[in-house]
Amino acid sequence: MKGGGTLSVDWLQALLATSVQQQCTVAVWRLPEQQNISVLVSFSGVQTVVDFQKSATLSGFAVTPFYTSGNEIQLVKPDMLFDSNFGDWRIQPHADRNKVNAFLRLLKKQLSSSTDNMSWFVHTSANQQYQADKTAYTKLVAKALGKIQQKTFDKVVLARQKIMTLSASVHPADLFSACLKLYRAGMVSLISAPNLGTWVGASPERLISRDKQGTIRTTALAATQPVPEHVSTSARQSWDNINWSHKARKEQAFVSRFIRDCYQRIGLKNLVEHGPGTVAAYDMLHLQTDFMIEHETTDYLPFLLLAQLHPTPAVCGMDRTAARQFILAEERFSRQLYSGYLGPVNLGGETHLFVNLRCMQFFKQTAALYAGAGITMDSVPEKEWQETELKMQTLSELLR
Repeated sequence: MKGGGTLSVDWLQALLATSVQQQCTVAVWRLPEQQNISVLVSFSGVQTVVDFQKSATLSGFAVTPFYTSGNEIQLVKPDMLFDSNFGDWRIQPHADRNKVNAFLRLLKKQLSSSTDNMSWFVHTSANQQYQADKTAYTKLVAKALGKIQQKTFDKVVLARQKIMTLSASVHPADLFSACLKLYRAGMVSLISAPNLGTWVGASPERLISRDKQGTIRTTALAATQPVPEHVSTSARQSWDNINWSHKARKEQAFVSRFIRDCYQRIGLKNLVEHGPGTVAAYDMLHLQTDFMIEHETTDYLPFLLLAQLHPTPAVCGMDRTAARQFILAEERFSRQLYSGYLGPVNLGGETHLFVNLRCMQFFKQTAALYAGAGITMDSVPEKEWQETELKMQTLSELLR
């Protein structure tokens, strides 16, 4: 393990290998524009919380998939917590001491071992991989356009997965470490669990957060274009002169209107709105509107809002019910955690949930990359395919 708020790849590899041997769940994450990396270990795995008001009294790490049968949170409850700035484990009072001691002994053994720690959890969906080629995806977009013309829905987000072969030396920890450097403005995460498999992601989209001062924040993020080639992605830029198409602005307006309605529906007032403006997520630009309410003291209100928000039109569509039905019937693969949400819940007095985008799932010898595009009446199938290619480009390059 390194100092200065970082965790070495070797340490993360040993962590995942230990979790496999101990059959426990691990979550590792770094919030946007921060240095500190947090780690959660759970011996009880992922639990379903169906009472959103009860969520206000619970803490852990959310790993909720795109599709749920109702308003529920999939939550990993912590037995052990670690942060890279503090540099030591915090054992929770309820944790089984025998399991804790066994985990720490094995982790130490893994770190001192000369053999490579090339093990992580693999989900059973490895046997059910479907990869839509360009022809299949553009046909699906055309079918969705037909539904839009029939007024079935105004927008639907169609995703696809891309299967890539892993080289013998690639480990999820390598990708997590690379994403930390590239996506400083994103929520970077590494999840490994017996029933979920292993996921790495770098999400630019905040679903909902609440800080210690009671400030609730939500982001409407939609529309995509590459950063102009002549502009450095590492430098902070003013994007005021970026041009956006009518289709892009309309797509972003769908999401903003939906979020605004969700706040109003549960009676949250004094909503402050900023945007839309152009923001960068490493090599891509998006249109973003920020929503904020300050000094909200009712603990369960963010979770009531969460029940209204997920899934937003940015990952599902409008009308939400019809769009979701079309997605489940036509995409031919399970999104699982892609376009669901994840993040810390009531840890350190704060909650930060992000939509799981720019992500990949690791199998034994392959990885599945996920990306989607928002389909509206102005969509061109070829351009929507190109958008999904663009969104997968950076993570694809990191795997090569």
